[in-house]
Amino acid sequence: MGQLFEEMDFCRARRAAHLKILRELVKPFGQDERCLKTFPGVGFIGACTLIACLESGWRVANKRRLWTYCGVGIRKHESHGTGHRGASRQGNRYLKTVLMTAAVAISSDRSPDNSLALMWHREVGRGVAPARARRNLARKVAVLAQRCLRFKQEYDDEQVTATP
Repeated sequence: MGQLFEEMDFCRARRAAHLKILRELVKPFGQDERCLKTFPGVGFIGACTLIACLESGWRVANKRRLWTYCGVGIRKHESHGTGHRGASRQGNRYLKTVLMTAAVAISSDRSPDNSLALMWHREVGRGVAPARARRNLARKVAVLAQRCLRFKQEYDDEQVTATP
């Protein structure tokens, strides 16, 4: 049992050292990091991941390509006249993890206090499967994060619009 506690202490110290290094690396991007941390469900490590992968926000031309790059896009496949749509399994796994984690954090909020949570509750209320609603929410967070990195604007509930 004592060995287990020693390993836990070692892991805590190692994690603290890694966070210290990460804080030093993200200093030149302080404004971007502060903007991204205003998003519901996005913390320090998620903000750093978004900055590292999306750079200044101009890396990807439009939202559909952004979704594909992030791994939350829609895949269409057709063969012999029949086709199906589904979630893509390709894309950047780190970005997908950050976006889906943010979507889960937003969707698990029982009292919707922001536009993204309201959007999730509205979709689930309309009969959309929760997994699909979370993926839609992750897409919305990706687009908003790209906008944040491009124009250096913090998250604003008023600018979140639901697409029909």
